Amino acid sequence: MALNNIISRNFSGINVFNISVVEETEPKEYHTRFFMFIKAIPSGKSDTSPTGRTYNSEGSVTFKVEVEKALALAFALKQYASGKGKAYDDNFDNFTIFADMSKSQYNGGGGDKKSMIVKMGQNNKTNKSVINILFSQGDGQNKKVVAFFMTPYEAHSLGSVIEYLSFKCLDFELQGPGMIVRKPSAPKSTNQNNNYNKPPQESFKPTQTDTQNIKQAAGDFGGMFGSDNPFGD
Repeated sequence: MALNNIISRNFSGINVFNISVVEETEPKEYHTRFFMFIKAIPSGKSDTSPTGRTYNSEGSVTFKVEVEKALALAFALKQYASGKGKAYDDNFDNFTIFADMSKSQYNGGGGDKKSMIVKMGQNNKTNKSVINILFSQGDGQNKKVVAFFMTPYEAHSLGSVIEYLSFKCLDFELQGPGMIVRKPSAPKSTNQNNNYNKPPQESFKPTQTDTQNIKQAAGDFGGMFGSDNPFGD
């Protein structure tokens, strides 16, 4: 089994939200060849980093997500962004993705259960509503929680990007390997007159009959000018 990373996007906030389109070169039966990884990477303050923050990859929480789940996540983000999130929560509960790592072929051996939840929250400094994606893994003292906070505008933007990458992933799956075909461009002409690949031009060689006809026509036309005939000998 080999994984190829096709496309990857990062969205930075207090923490980092990462989404990647991935190809599995030898998928198992009934598994898709192209899917997505969604990862939350926690950050902390740093006095040595130019940005003032440092990122802890070991504390990240990662989900393998099929296209359908990613599209559902994009839809949920857009509904929350448009102010319809509470209605969906009341009727259908929060949007959640669960994963049992003990059953995952990408797990290093741990049996942690994970969840990704989209929900409304509040910014304690501004008292304004925010949209959260909460990533958690494990239980008890070993539980990791990484949150990604967004304004409604950022949630709509992130939902649009996830939707776009989901459709690209689906295109790859339906078209299969070698889907990108580039037509070879014609070599540039070395001829200054840019006559490359033009059909050869045949030069006109008048026959004796052609010459006589031309002289006859010129003589008839030249009669109109009298002694000023420009076609005269």
